[in-house]
Order: sequence, then C-alpha cells, then structure tokens
Amino acid sequence: MLPEESRLFLQNCRRKELSSHTLRAYELDLTNFTRFCTVQEIDLKHLEARHVTMWVDHLHQSGLSASSRRRHLACLKVFCRWLEDEKLIALSPFHGLRLHIKQPKRLPRNIAQSHLKKLFDALDRIEPSFSMDRQTLKLSLELLISTGLRISELCNIKLDDIDFDAGTIRVSGKGARERTAFILDDELKELIQFYIRRRNKITLKQDHLFITANGRMVTPDYIRRQLHKFTKEIGLTQRLTPHMFRHSAATLLLENGVDIRFVQRLLGHASLSTTEIYTHVSESSLKAALLGGNVRESLKTAQ
Repeated sequence: MLPEESRLFLQNCRRKELSSHTLRAYELDLTNFTRFCTVQEIDLKHLEARHVTMWVDHLHQSGLSASSRRRHLACLKVFCRWLEDEKLIALSPFHGLRLHIKQPKRLPRNIAQSHLKKLFDALDRIEPSFSMDRQTLKLSLELLISTGLRISELCNIKLDDIDFDAGTIRVSGKGARERTAFILDDELKELIQFYIRRRNKITLKQDHLFITANGRMVTPDYIRRQLHKFTKEIGLTQRLTPHMFRHSAATLLLENGVDIRFVQRLLGHASLSTTEIYTHVSESSLKAALLGGNVRESLKTAQ
C-alpha cells in the first residue's frame, strides 16, 4: 500500500491531467520504491542522496534495463521535488546529486518497405461494408503512417480536434503539449469523413473519433490486437506494432528530403536529438543500398 505522501502526489498528477500511461508508470515506480524503503528501513521524510544511489544500485542488480532505471529515477526526482515544494521534506536529495545512467543507443525498428506495401494493399481491399473493427484498423493505420502520431495520441483524438477546412488535427501529446497534425491528402480526408458517418450510426454519445464495434473508445491494446490479427491473416512474417508506424513515417519523411526540424515538430519531440536517431536509420538504409550496388565490385566483375 502506498504511503499518504505518494497518494497525494498521484492525486496532484491527475489534477494536472497527465496521461493515464504516465500515471500508471508513476504508481508502479512509487510502489517499488516504497517496498525498497520498507526493506531498507528508510524514512521517506529523511531521504538522502545516498538513499537514491542505493535505489539505483538496487534497480541495476534487479536486472532492469537502462531505460527502466532512468524512468524510475525520473519518477523519484519529480516526486521528491513535489515533496520539497509541499514542505513535506526539508530538501530534495537530488540537490547536487549527479547520477548518469547510460542509455544504449537503439535504432528504431522500422517496417520493411515490402511489408508496408503488402499491408496497405490489403487495407485498400477493406470495403465500406466490412465490420467497424476493420474500418477502425484501416483508418488508424492510415493516420499513423501519414502523421507519425503515437498510438496513445491517435486513440485520444476527439471529433472536435479535426478541422477539415484547415486540414489539421489537434493533438494532445506528451506532457500535455499540444501540436498540430496535418491531413493534406484528399483521399485521407474522405476516409476520415466516411469513417465518421459510419461510427455515428453506432453511437453519438462518444466524442472520441475511434470506436470499437460496440461504440466504446478504442485503446492502444485494442489497436495492437487488431493489427496482429490482420497481419497474421495476410501472411506478414514481421511482427508489427503501432509504434513502428511512427518510426517508419519519420524515416520516410527524412529520406524524402523533409527538413529534420519539420519532422521534429511533426513528431512532437521536445529535443532535436530525439529526432536525430532517424537520421541514423536513413544512413543505415543508404549503407545497405550502397553495399547492394558496390561500384568497385561491379568494375572488377565487368567483362
């Protein structure tokens, strides 16, 4: 059970309208930290820098990945800052503390071009008479590849967020930051308008764009399940996730010459360095292409 301070902190986070994903992560991380403090007999009101270091060491020994350890540490830092602001502790243990958890660079997993083509060819064969589940999957994947949205952002789109005249969608991103996604393709606009007409026959009570066949708001897990089922049906060997469409959208934009700062704005990255990882993917594609068309090797084998 979480201590009173943690419960008050989470209530404060809910008032700030943090995403449900962030709230779940905070609750899980604070639960783990509470257990650690209990075992180590650490008083929350007298947290010190050495306790934070002990916590990070414990996470490492538990086998957590660098990204998970960084997340736990970030949560604790925000929590301690809130405790200090609320005068529940005299001073945050993070003052003057220098802790760096090295994050190994992992290139984002893109969808192979051949798989993208096969997938969207199959989506094109989804007729207007097909089930609502299939219509939802079709439009969601079309929007993911066209806009680079996160799956949580896609599921949170409301009807009022769409402006067909301007060709825009208002997006609520990470950290409650708003940005604009663009729907400039006329065919995509028509798909959205058709979908809205179809979903309005099922429910007028739901204000979110995407719904299930039962008229409920879709969740990221729902889209993942539908995608997995569909790719299995059409015989795709690569296991796809909704987030891979975001990676593929970013890489394709850069490979087509779109300025990286525009891609940064489109994806809603706070830092350009986050977007720059996609330039490495583009370079990997270039390297693979050059290896496949080795000029010096072709000269050697030329008759």
